[in-house]
Amino acid sequence: MYFDAAIICVNEFEFAKKLLILAKAYNLNLCAFSLHDFDIKTNTISKAFFWDGTDLQAISSVLPPICETRFNYKSRRLGVLAEKMNHIAQISTLTEYRGIPKTRLSRILSSSPALSELSIPTYSGLNYPCFMHLIPLLKQAIVKPSGGRMGRFVQKVDLINGAPHFTSSDTPVEITQQLWDSYVSQMSEKQLGSPILQPRLDFHYDGNHAVDFRLLVQRGGSGNWEKVAIYARIGANSTVSNVSQGGYISDAESVIREIVPQRAEALLARLNGLCIQIPEAIQEVLEKPVACIGIDIGIDRETAQPYVLEANTYPGTKFHAWDLANKKVQYLKYLVEQRHYNQT
Repeated sequence: MYFDAAIICVNEFEFAKKLLILAKAYNLNLCAFSLHDFDIKTNTISKAFFWDGTDLQAISSVLPPICETRFNYKSRRLGVLAEKMNHIAQISTLTEYRGIPKTRLSRILSSSPALSELSIPTYSGLNYPCFMHLIPLLKQAIVKPSGGRMGRFVQKVDLINGAPHFTSSDTPVEITQQLWDSYVSQMSEKQLGSPILQPRLDFHYDGNHAVDFRLLVQRGGSGNWEKVAIYARIGANSTVSNVSQGGYISDAESVIREIVPQRAEALLARLNGLCIQIPEAIQEVLEKPVACIGIDIGIDRETAQPYVLEANTYPGTKFHAWDLANKKVQYLKYLVEQRHYNQT
């Protein structure tokens, strides 16, 4: 059986199922498959799943010319051959990278006159002497992994009696050379990248809970970026707003009206505009097109200034899954139609 397009959904088969159901409704021959079922030599998929209108079906197929890959860190730990991953990445039409490194994201934003005010100063390549030099200048800071996921290893840093301390927990801990080396070593073991340092801004909901705003953006049926949703992520503590760490989501408009009531209308309009501006700026520096981006925005409660915290080109599909799948299928259908048009 021949398919128009394919998508790899590693560890996200529930989302893949939504894509396949919608693809059938849009008359798009879409399949989902795992890297385990792909043969490099023959370019075939030994188990390609599609939706026949009533249920999932599996059949062998040649890999179609339009392929979107969704690699994540877990796939590498499941024994998937790097050779397969590299091959798929090379021949895919679209590649959803794990994310934009925070230092690179800072450079992208800083180079754009329209977006430069959204950039948070980011210091990378930190060793202990460099860290000790910068902390007195920043006073209050956040240190975290450059490739961190799910908010792990994020630490508040404060100067106490002239010495830097991790203050994310109730009991501050002085950051000695030994503690710093242990912190960096744990990041390395978890493959989270090297530490970066940023000034600590006031991104909180009620003093005890951090909050940021996820801009979920996907290319749609016109081939252009479209907003899927904007929602607030309220953390379980004052350091991390990630939902997987015990937080929850809420309506973005009501939260913004609560934390910065005087600027609410202007901020909501700005966030809607950023849904298009930021993906366009990011795409300009990437080698391959991406189809979906999750942008995390923090709003400084004191100044009402928005800042970009992170841009993830492999955002989770837990929230607004049907809306996201709908736009994604429309975009894949657009690519198929464009390809057929260019061949005629």
